[in-house]
Amino acid sequence: MPPIIRPFQEIAPFCRFAGRIVIPTGNPMPLRTAYDHRLFFALDDHAVIQIADSTYPMQQGSCALVLSGTPYAIQAKDMDVAFIAVNFDFFPNGHQATPTPLPMTAPGLLNRSRLVEHISFEEGFFSEGYVHLPGQFRLTPWLESLVSEYERAELLHGQQTRSLLTLCLNHIFRRLMQSVPQRSVDAHQDILDFIAAHYCEPLTNRDIAERFHYHPNYVNHIVQKQTGLSLHRYLLRLRIHRATELLLSGSESISNIARMTGFSDANYFTQYFKMCVGVSPSTFRGDHTPKEG
Repeated sequence: MPPIIRPFQEIAPFCRFAGRIVIPTGNPMPLRTAYDHRLFFALDDHAVIQIADSTYPMQQGSCALVLSGTPYAIQAKDMDVAFIAVNFDFFPNGHQATPTPLPMTAPGLLNRSRLVEHISFEEGFFSEGYVHLPGQFRLTPWLESLVSEYERAELLHGQQTRSLLTLCLNHIFRRLMQSVPQRSVDAHQDILDFIAAHYCEPLTNRDIAERFHYHPNYVNHIVQKQTGLSLHRYLLRLRIHRATELLLSGSESISNIARMTGFSDANYFTQYFKMCVGVSPSTFRGDHTPKEG
Protein backbone atom coordinates (compact mmCIF):
# COMPACT_ATOMS: atom_id res chain seq x y z
CA MET A 1 0.00 0.00 0.00
CA PRO A 2 1.63 3.28 -1.10
CA PRO A 3 2.03 6.08 1.44
CA ILE A 4 -0.37 9.00 1.60
CA ILE A 5 1.43 12.15 0.44
CA ARG A 6 0.58 15.39 2.26
CA PRO A 7 2.22 18.79 2.84
CA PHE A 8 3.98 19.14 6.16
CA GLN A 9 2.18 22.42 6.92
CA GLU A 10 -1.10 20.53 7.37
CA ILE A 11 0.07 18.49 10.36
CA ALA A 12 -2.18 18.41 13.44
CA PRO A 13 -0.18 16.02 15.66
CA PHE A 14 -1.72 13.76 18.28
CA CYS A 15 0.46 12.92 21.28
CA ARG A 16 0.17 9.27 22.36
CA PHE A 17 2.89 9.43 25.00
CA ALA A 18 5.42 11.94 26.34
CA GLY A 19 7.87 11.10 29.09
CA ARG A 20 11.46 10.71 30.22
CA ILE A 21 13.24 7.43 29.63
CA VAL A 22 16.65 6.32 30.87
CA ILE A 23 18.80 3.88 28.92
CA PRO A 24 21.17 2.11 31.35
CA THR A 25 24.72 1.47 30.28
CA GLY A 26 25.47 -2.18 29.61
CA ASN A 27 21.80 -2.93 28.91
CA PRO A 28 21.07 -1.65 25.39
CA MET A 29 17.59 -1.36 24.00
CA PRO A 30 16.90 -4.24 21.59
CA LEU A 31 16.14 -3.39 17.97
CA ARG A 32 12.40 -2.78 17.81
CA THR A 33 9.81 -1.34 15.42
CA ALA A 34 6.86 0.83 16.51
CA TYR A 35 3.42 1.22 14.99
CA ASP A 36 3.37 4.96 15.74
CA HIS A 37 6.03 7.64 15.22
CA ARG A 38 8.76 8.27 17.80
CA LEU A 39 10.67 11.44 18.66
CA PHE A 40 13.78 11.15 20.85
CA PHE A 41 15.55 14.17 22.36
CA ALA A 42 18.84 13.57 24.16
CA LEU A 43 19.21 15.13 27.62
CA ASP A 44 22.73 13.69 28.09
CA ASP A 45 25.79 12.81 26.05
CA HIS A 46 27.31 9.36 25.51
CA ALA A 47 24.56 7.60 23.55
CA VAL A 48 24.08 6.28 20.05
CA ILE A 49 20.93 5.43 18.15
CA GLN A 50 20.68 2.76 15.49
CA ILE A 51 17.98 3.47 12.92
CA ALA A 52 17.53 0.86 10.19
CA ASP A 53 21.11 0.10 9.06
CA SER A 54 22.73 3.36 10.26
CA THR A 55 24.11 4.44 13.63
CA TYR A 56 24.30 8.05 14.88
CA PRO A 57 25.71 9.74 17.99
CA MET A 58 23.14 11.27 20.34
CA GLN A 59 24.75 14.07 22.30
CA GLN A 60 22.84 16.45 24.53
CA GLY A 61 20.44 18.43 22.38
CA SER A 62 20.42 15.93 19.50
CA CYS A 63 17.12 14.79 18.07
CA ALA A 64 15.95 11.73 16.15
CA LEU A 65 12.52 11.30 14.60
CA VAL A 66 11.67 7.73 13.59
CA LEU A 67 8.59 7.01 11.50
CA SER A 68 6.32 4.06 12.24
CA GLY A 69 7.62 0.84 10.74
CA THR A 70 11.30 1.85 10.93
CA PRO A 71 13.44 -0.25 13.32
CA TYR A 72 15.53 1.55 15.94
CA ALA A 73 17.52 0.95 19.13
CA ILE A 74 19.32 3.24 21.59
CA GLN A 75 22.50 2.33 23.44
CA ALA A 76 24.26 4.11 26.32
CA LYS A 77 28.02 4.14 25.83
CA ASP A 78 29.73 5.07 29.13
CA MET A 79 26.95 6.00 31.53
CA ASP A 80 23.18 5.97 31.89
CA VAL A 81 21.59 8.45 29.50
CA ALA A 82 18.24 10.21 29.66
CA PHE A 83 15.91 11.11 26.81
CA ILE A 84 12.57 12.77 26.35
CA ALA A 85 10.52 10.39 24.22
CA VAL A 86 7.31 11.28 22.40
CA ASN A 87 5.03 8.84 20.58
CA PHE A 88 2.67 10.54 18.17
CA ASP A 89 0.68 10.68 14.93
CA PHE A 90 1.13 13.52 12.44
CA PHE A 91 -2.54 13.71 11.47
CA PRO A 92 -5.90 12.98 13.10
CA ASN A 93 -7.19 9.50 12.41
CA GLY A 94 -9.58 6.90 13.76
CA HIS A 95 -7.07 5.29 16.14
CA GLN A 96 -7.00 8.11 18.69
CA ALA A 97 -9.68 7.07 21.16
CA THR A 98 -7.13 7.21 24.00
CA PRO A 99 -3.68 8.85 24.07
CA THR A 100 -1.69 5.69 24.73
CA PRO A 101 1.47 4.47 23.00
CA LEU A 102 1.15 1.53 20.68
CA PRO A 103 3.12 -1.68 21.27
CA MET A 104 6.48 -2.38 19.66
CA THR A 105 7.59 -5.54 17.94
CA ALA A 106 10.71 -7.16 16.55
CA PRO A 107 11.38 -5.93 12.98
CA GLY A 108 10.73 -9.32 11.45
CA LEU A 109 7.30 -9.57 13.11
CA LEU A 110 6.00 -6.17 12.00
CA ASN A 111 2.51 -6.22 10.50
CA ARG A 112 2.55 -3.19 8.20
CA SER A 113 -1.23 -3.17 7.87
CA ARG A 114 -1.35 -2.12 11.53
CA LEU A 115 0.77 1.01 11.06
CA VAL A 116 -1.18 4.00 12.32
CA GLU A 117 0.14 6.21 9.51
CA HIS A 118 1.93 5.31 6.31
CA ILE A 119 2.72 8.77 5.00
CA SER A 120 5.15 10.77 2.91
CA PHE A 121 5.55 14.53 2.76
CA GLU A 122 5.49 16.68 -0.36
CA GLU A 123 8.70 18.36 0.80
CA GLY A 124 10.52 15.01 0.61
CA PHE A 125 11.22 14.69 4.33
CA PHE A 126 11.67 11.28 5.99
CA SER A 127 12.09 9.50 2.67
CA GLU A 128 14.33 6.99 4.50
CA GLY A 129 11.85 6.59 7.35
CA TYR A 130 13.68 8.85 9.81
CA VAL A 131 15.78 11.96 10.36
CA HIS A 132 18.69 12.45 12.75
CA LEU A 133 19.55 16.03 13.70
CA PRO A 134 22.72 16.60 15.73
CA GLY A 135 23.61 19.70 17.69
CA GLN A 136 22.07 21.92 20.29
CA PHE A 137 18.37 21.89 19.52
CA ARG A 138 16.22 24.42 21.36
CA LEU A 139 13.40 22.05 22.19
CA THR A 140 13.92 21.50 25.90
CA PRO A 141 11.36 23.99 27.31
CA TRP A 142 8.62 22.86 24.90
CA LEU A 143 9.30 19.17 25.45
CA GLU A 144 9.41 19.54 29.23
CA SER A 145 6.07 21.34 29.09
CA LEU A 146 4.73 18.62 26.81
CA VAL A 147 5.75 15.91 29.30
CA SER A 148 4.14 17.86 32.15
CA GLU A 149 0.88 18.33 30.23
CA TYR A 150 0.75 14.65 29.30
CA GLU A 151 1.45 13.52 32.87
CA ARG A 152 -0.97 15.90 34.62
CA ALA A 153 -3.80 15.48 32.09
CA GLU A 154 -5.59 18.63 33.21
CA LEU A 155 -8.47 20.21 31.32
CA LEU A 156 -7.61 20.96 27.67
CA HIS A 157 -4.41 18.94 27.93
CA GLY A 158 -5.10 17.46 24.48
CA GLN A 159 -5.04 20.91 22.90
CA GLN A 160 -1.96 21.84 24.91
CA THR A 161 -0.01 18.74 23.93
CA ARG A 162 -0.96 19.23 20.28
CA SER A 163 0.23 22.85 20.37
CA LEU A 164 3.53 22.04 22.08
CA LEU A 165 4.23 19.08 19.80
CA THR A 166 3.44 21.25 16.77
CA LEU A 167 6.02 23.78 17.97
CA CYS A 168 8.65 21.04 18.22
CA LEU A 169 7.86 19.54 14.82
CA ASN A 170 7.79 22.98 13.19
CA HIS A 171 11.24 23.66 14.63
CA ILE A 172 12.47 20.41 13.12
CA PHE A 173 10.81 21.34 9.81
CA ARG A 174 12.63 24.67 9.75
CA ARG A 175 15.93 22.96 10.46
CA LEU A 176 15.32 20.53 7.61
CA MET A 177 14.48 23.41 5.28
CA GLN A 178 17.87 24.97 5.93
CA SER A 179 19.51 23.18 3.05
CA VAL A 180 22.00 26.00 2.51
CA PRO A 181 25.55 25.16 3.68
CA GLN A 182 25.63 25.67 7.43
CA ARG A 183 28.51 27.45 9.08
CA SER A 184 26.20 27.65 12.05
CA VAL A 185 22.46 27.25 12.40
CA ASP A 186 22.58 29.85 15.18
CA ALA A 187 24.28 32.33 12.83
CA HIS A 188 21.30 32.12 10.46
CA GLN A 189 18.95 32.80 13.35
CA ASP A 190 21.19 35.70 14.37
CA ILE A 191 20.58 37.30 10.97
CA LEU A 192 16.82 37.32 11.56
CA ASP A 193 17.39 38.66 15.07
CA PHE A 194 19.58 41.42 13.63
CA ILE A 195 16.95 42.36 11.06
CA ALA A 196 14.27 42.44 13.76
CA ALA A 197 16.42 44.80 15.85
CA HIS A 198 17.31 47.13 12.95
CA TYR A 199 14.26 46.99 10.66
CA CYS A 200 13.64 50.73 11.05
CA GLU A 201 17.02 51.47 9.47
CA PRO A 202 17.67 51.49 5.69
CA LEU A 203 19.04 47.93 5.72
CA THR A 204 20.42 46.33 2.57
CA ASN A 205 21.86 42.94 1.72
CA ARG A 206 25.31 44.53 1.78
CA ASP A 207 24.83 46.00 5.28
CA ILE A 208 23.91 42.60 6.69
CA ALA A 209 26.59 40.81 4.69
CA GLU A 210 29.27 43.06 6.14
CA ARG A 211 27.94 42.51 9.65
CA PHE A 212 27.99 38.69 9.36
CA HIS A 213 30.80 38.29 6.79
CA TYR A 214 28.64 36.71 4.10
CA HIS A 215 28.24 37.50 0.43
CA PRO A 216 25.22 39.85 -0.12
CA ASN A 217 23.48 37.31 -2.37
CA TYR A 218 23.93 34.64 0.29
CA VAL A 219 22.20 36.83 2.89
CA ASN A 220 19.13 37.06 0.70
CA HIS A 221 19.31 33.29 0.13
CA ILE A 222 19.34 32.66 3.89
CA VAL A 223 16.38 34.97 4.51
CA GLN A 224 14.46 33.35 1.65
CA LYS A 225 15.11 29.87 3.01
CA GLN A 226 14.12 30.75 6.56
CA THR A 227 11.06 32.91 5.85
CA GLY A 228 9.96 32.25 2.26
CA LEU A 229 10.39 35.96 1.51
CA SER A 230 13.15 38.03 -0.03
CA LEU A 231 15.01 40.36 2.34
CA HIS A 232 13.12 43.36 0.90
CA ARG A 233 9.70 41.77 1.36
CA TYR A 234 10.63 40.45 4.80
CA LEU A 235 11.71 43.93 5.91
CA LEU A 236 8.45 45.42 4.64
CA ARG A 237 6.49 42.74 6.49
CA LEU A 238 8.27 43.59 9.76
CA ARG A 239 7.71 47.30 9.22
CA ILE A 240 4.00 46.91 8.54
CA HIS A 241 3.66 44.66 11.58
CA ARG A 242 5.34 47.26 13.81
CA ALA A 243 3.28 50.05 12.24
CA THR A 244 0.13 48.09 13.05
CA GLU A 245 1.24 47.80 16.69
CA LEU A 246 1.85 51.57 16.86
CA LEU A 247 -1.50 52.35 15.25
CA LEU A 248 -3.24 50.17 17.82
CA SER A 249 -1.25 51.60 20.73
CA GLY A 250 -1.82 55.33 20.58
CA SER A 251 -2.27 58.50 18.63
CA GLU A 252 1.19 58.96 17.11
CA SER A 253 0.97 60.84 13.82
CA ILE A 254 1.03 58.83 10.60
CA SER A 255 4.20 60.60 9.46
CA ASN A 256 5.95 59.75 12.74
CA ILE A 257 4.85 56.12 12.52
CA ALA A 258 6.21 55.97 8.97
CA ARG A 259 9.56 57.33 10.16
CA MET A 260 9.66 55.07 13.24
CA THR A 261 9.13 51.96 11.13
CA GLY A 262 11.73 52.66 8.47
CA PHE A 263 9.64 54.33 5.76
CA SER A 264 11.38 57.47 4.52
CA ASP A 265 8.23 58.69 2.76
CA ALA A 266 4.89 58.91 4.59
CA ASN A 267 2.92 58.74 1.33
CA TYR A 268 4.65 55.52 0.32
CA PHE A 269 3.99 54.13 3.79
CA THR A 270 0.29 54.94 3.47
CA GLN A 271 0.06 53.39 0.01
CA TYR A 272 1.92 50.22 1.01
CA PHE A 273 -0.03 49.84 4.26
CA LYS A 274 -3.30 50.11 2.34
CA MET A 275 -2.07 47.52 -0.18
CA CYS A 276 -1.23 45.08 2.64
CA VAL A 277 -4.10 45.70 5.05
CA GLY A 278 -6.82 46.93 2.72
CA VAL A 279 -7.36 50.35 4.31
CA SER A 280 -5.22 53.40 4.99
CA PRO A 281 -3.40 53.74 8.34
CA SER A 282 -5.78 56.46 9.54
CA THR A 283 -8.85 54.42 8.60
CA PHE A 284 -7.38 51.34 10.26
CA ARG A 285 -6.96 53.28 13.50
CA GLY A 286 -10.45 54.74 13.24
CA ASP A 287 -9.33 58.34 12.96
CA HIS A 288 -12.25 60.69 12.40
CA THR A 289 -13.36 64.20 13.12
CA PRO A 290 -16.84 64.43 14.66
CA LYS A 291 -19.26 66.52 12.64
CA GLU A 292 -20.45 69.78 14.17
CA GLY A 293 -24.06 69.45 15.19
